[in-house]
Amino acid sequence: MEPDVNHTINVFSNDSTIGVVSIVQQNGNDVYCDSSTVILATPIYGYHLDHWSNGSTANRDTLYLEGDSTVTAFFAINQYSVIGSSNDTIRGVVHGGDTVNYLDTVTFIASPNYGYHLNYWRFTRDNGTMQNLYGSDTLQLIATRNKTATAYFAYNQYGITLAVDTIIHGSVSGGGNYNYLSAHTISATPNYGYHFTQWNDGDTNNPRVITLTQDTAFTALFAKNNYMLTLQSNDTTLGEVLGEGLYEYLDTVSITASTLMSHHHFVQWSDGSTEATRSVVVTQDSLITATFASDTHTVTLAVNDDLYGTVSGIGVYPYGSDVVIEATAAEGFHFAQWSNGSRSNPYTITVLGDTTLTAIFTDDVVPEICMVTVQNGRNTVLWDKGLEVTAYNIYRESTVVNEYELAATVPYDSLSMWVDTASRPATRSYRYRMTATDLYGYESEAGSEHKTMHLTISQGIGNRWNLVWTEYEGADYTTYVIYRGTHASNIQQIDVIPSGSNTYTDEEAPEGDVYYQVGVMMTTPCNPTKAATISRSNVATNSTVGIEEVGGQSPEVRVYAVEGKIVVDGAEGETVRVYDVTGRMVQAFTHSNNQALPAGVYMVKVGQHPARKVVVLR
Repeated sequence: MEPDVNHTINVFSNDSTIGVVSIVQQNGNDVYCDSSTVILATPIYGYHLDHWSNGSTANRDTLYLEGDSTVTAFFAINQYSVIGSSNDTIRGVVHGGDTVNYLDTVTFIASPNYGYHLNYWRFTRDNGTMQNLYGSDTLQLIATRNKTATAYFAYNQYGITLAVDTIIHGSVSGGGNYNYLSAHTISATPNYGYHFTQWNDGDTNNPRVITLTQDTAFTALFAKNNYMLTLQSNDTTLGEVLGEGLYEYLDTVSITASTLMSHHHFVQWSDGSTEATRSVVVTQDSLITATFASDTHTVTLAVNDDLYGTVSGIGVYPYGSDVVIEATAAEGFHFAQWSNGSRSNPYTITVLGDTTLTAIFTDDVVPEICMVTVQNGRNTVLWDKGLEVTAYNIYRESTVVNEYELAATVPYDSLSMWVDTASRPATRSYRYRMTATDLYGYESEAGSEHKTMHLTISQGIGNRWNLVWTEYEGADYTTYVIYRGTHASNIQQIDVIPSGSNTYTDEEAPEGDVYYQVGVMMTTPCNPTKAATISRSNVATNSTVGIEEVGGQSPEVRVYAVEGKIVVDGAEGETVRVYDVTGRMVQAFTHSNNQALPAGVYMVKVGQHPARKVVVLR
């Protein structure tokens, strides 16, 4: 059976501007009864098929025809969701956005919170890609599809501006532009000699952390450091210092060093300055020491003759110091004294000023006894005067062998002889030796010992007399001289014998009293006048009378005979009267204006002192 082709299908759009319809023929170009026909609704962009008039909502629909049909496609506008959002609601929010019709305009407003700002918008483009847009806080989008607009908020940046009160005081660091609420450290660094005190807002922290909420300016305030200037003296007994204290950096301070004791002086400060009063600029804690010292003085030493010796101790010494000086004598000389009279050697002097001393040396003088002889019953010591000294010291052996005692001191200008009034040569022999005291009080070494002869007598056969004596010691001699007389005043030489023997027998002695004496004939004459050459022993006799002086000697006055003259010591200014054996006064004189007398026995009266018997030998 042939298909029915008499049916008609009419398809309409409710608005052809927003959508069109079409018939999709399935079985050729003809539409037959009971056949199926596909219809298609095609909306333009932004619209959609809402429904067909037959109730279908499918854009492509199949109709089963039973007759003529009319179908209308109803198109409607699309609605899109256009919404806004914030990338961080803490930073800000977005106002606007809704579900709107196609091509409606949607307005978004970005509202940043304090401290933030809109950086950019990010939204969906019509082609579905994303786009960033920088600019206004307001964004308008046309609804062409579902869209999202996101506001991206960013931190505001605030500036930290730093300054210093004075550029020479110090510097600051940490300034710049930084994000809102970020924490940043600022620091103040003082220059040398200064210190940070505070920031201009009163905060004293350094370094200091700043949390930014706005543009901020800070000024660092500095102040000068205080430094301790310490002063000290190297010896507080010698000097003091003034000016110590706590001072600000770069202060100029006057300091002074003052001596406390005379004879001392300021030397220098420990930094090398020699100005006692000076100014210093304070730049740090400082210790400055003032050095004080004793004044120095020169010790100059000399000798009275360069050949005599040397001295040591010359130099420059501090005031008050003890210095040892010493004089060393050359051979043949000895140190006598310093020019100030001191005889100390070594000699410690205290330096109180420039000092000049001369060491005085003198020749070594060792005085020698020429001989010891017996006159008027007493030992008489004779010597030659050598170099000028002040006195001669006669020493006599004590009761202990080789132990000598000072017996007499004879001035240089006196006759160079001394009568030992304490001696008893008739009893024993004596030893003597001599020293000399020079002009400076130096006592020399002792010279050679001299020992006297002691003569004894004994009777031999008949009228013979035997003589025995101790040898003389201390001088050179070769001959003994034998003397004999009938009285002590008329003794005469009777013989000479070699010095090797110390005994003699007188075979021709006269009857009655005889007096003997032994003499030593010295090789070299030696006495005050260089005339005497014989040292005599004591007088030995067979007489029971003897030859002792009447009344003896007093310690103040000495009377003796020398070279035929009566000599009186210790009675200056008194009248001396000399009487012969008949009682006749033969001389009267004062002290030393006496005359030579003939050999004989005399009585000498000195002032009111007892008379003495003196035998004058020629």
